[in-house]
Amino acid sequence: MVRNEIGELKSEMNSLENRIDSKIDNKIGGLENRMNGKFNLVLNSQDEVLKRLEDLETDNTIGVGASRWQEDKLENHEGRIVIVEEKLGVGRTV
Repeated sequence: MVRNEIGELKSEMNSLENRIDSKIDNKIGGLENRMNGKFNLVLNSQDEVLKRLEDLETDNTIGVGASRWQEDKLENHEGRIVIVEEKLGVGRTV
């Protein structure tokens, strides 16, 4: 009789333990899903920021190259104008 009661008690304890484990697993699984969602939002935001920075770097590189090209062209024109003025005997001395 006592052994039967002990067996029933063990069975009830195992059932209770399984239900508790199941509830804990469900809670942890839900928490993992929510955390993954939050991490995905953060990572997507970081990707957007990095893409914008890369675009700005590209634009800056292109802008610097264009600026140098314009400066070189302007210096070339200034030198050519000085030569023409000297040959024509016109121009001003600075």
